[in-house]
Amino acid sequence: MNCRTVNTNLSSFIDGNLPFEAQQEIAIHLNSCSQCKYKLLDLKRVLEEVEIEKNELNANPFLAQKIWSMAEPMVAPIIPLRAKTIVTIAAAGLAIGLIIGSLTNNFNSNSIQGSDQTWEQLAEDYFPSENLSPYDNISNNQ
Repeated sequence: MNCRTVNTNLSSFIDGNLPFEAQQEIAIHLNSCSQCKYKLLDLKRVLEEVEIEKNELNANPFLAQKIWSMAEPMVAPIIPLRAKTIVTIAAAGLAIGLIIGSLTNNFNSNSIQGSDQTWEQLAEDYFPSENLSPYDNISNNQ
């Protein structure tokens, strides 16, 4: 077995996750190769330091509660988003209403414009008697 293969499988060798034959071949190689043996010892030292650090770390029993309390305010921005959506829809509705209103107003004002004869006919319809004609009152007052 060569050094490259041994170095690739050192972690599995330490954990004992290799097949029996591979474990034996690596052990034989480590007995004959000082560089690979040094890398194995170095890797074991690092893993021991990690275990020591892991064991020294005492978990805070309130850590989960602290994390949840920090995460709860993140839920709040959903409400302003809904309010923004409602305001946007209302503004769009208002704009559409104004456009439709101005279009119908232009249509109605174009159809209402007429000659003086049309206005006189309307006045006759609403004020049939000559005595009550608003035009006569205006002309008498002048």
